[in-house]
Amino acid sequence: MPAGDFIVIGATSADTLTKGSSLVRSVNWEDENGDPLDLSEVDLSIIEASPQAIATEGSITVTDSLAGESELYVPAGITAALSVGRFASFRLKAIFSETSILVSQVITLEIT
Repeated sequence: MPAGDFIVIGATSADTLTKGSSLVRSVNWEDENGDPLDLSEVDLSIIEASPQAIATEGSITVTDSLAGESELYVPAGITAALSVGRFASFRLKAIFSETSILVSQVITLEIT
């Protein structure tokens, strides 16, 4: 996950998110050295979502545990209900153990 105060999905011409389209994005989990985190025993979730439907109907799933790769999915029905602009946000959470928990920066969706 990149460093910074927040992440915006859909904010550039190379990364657009159109109202009513499904959101599918790869998410790579890395340590402070840029090495992939092992996701073999991790519990991934979407948290602090606004609107809450992003968390209840969306998902984050492991696609390659040893490479630290996962996929974020938000169904088209959710983005169809969003206003155009930057009005939706959430965080991703990875629980590796009771004492090892990572939470992403705020991720904001820019709908066009």
